[in-house]
Amino acid sequence: DMLKGVPPSVALGRDTTMLREIVDKTAERLGTDLKDQPEVQIELGLTLAQVYYDLQLYKKTEETVRETLRLARAAFGEENLYVADALSLLGRSLVALRGLKEADIVAHQAIAMQRKLRGEDSLQEAVSLGVLGNLLIQERKLGEAETAHRAALAISRKRLGNYGGEVAHALGGLNVVLENEGRLTEAEDAIREALAISRKLYGEEHPYVASAYERLGRTILSGSADRLPEAEAYLRKALEIEER
Repeated sequence: DMLKGVPPSVALGRDTTMLREIVDKTAERLGTDLKDQPEVQIELGLTLAQVYYDLQLYKKTEETVRETLRLARAAFGEENLYVADALSLLGRSLVALRGLKEADIVAHQAIAMQRKLRGEDSLQEAVSLGVLGNLLIQERKLGEAETAHRAALAISRKRLGNYGGEVAHALGGLNVVLENEGRLTEAEDAIREALAISRKLYGEEHPYVASAYERLGRTILSGSADRLPEAEAYLRKALEIEER
């Protein structure tokens, strides 16, 4: 519970120096204090990896999740939920680190294993599809990226309705794809919906809200020159929130 308090603290702009020290010390003790409790060790490793990801420490995320993946395979075999969730986190860190070739393999493995073990249309599958979609955007495979993000969006809406965090994330990914495809009206509609969801969930002062304002400004900027003042207003709004 204490470790999971890190991401909200980051989002609220608090000084996280002490929290980062706690995370690092916890990571150091995983292999000693919990070596006879593999299930606890693995669950805590996954939590730590997610916290490192939320702190944008992607190399730390990769290192932690690789060790957790090794432990999960050693303790429970090649196919189990721990391995599936670790693969999903590894894929996210590799996309952030631009390790695209391995990320492609890992993302597909995660999706297949989530479907096999949890059944189709789990939220964990939606997260893995989002990872794949972001990877495909970087590879400029926009048609495939759109398919992945639309699938993630459909699952997220099915599980959470129209006001879930994963719905907003999927809409954000779809916005990037549609903007790159030149489908600016659709792209703007997607990011406006993502912005509305994020404001409802997190309030106005949150990095996810700032990111949505930025994406909205960028999308408008890609279109008509007549709307430059509107784009500027959204970009300034994003900057103000990020600075605070």
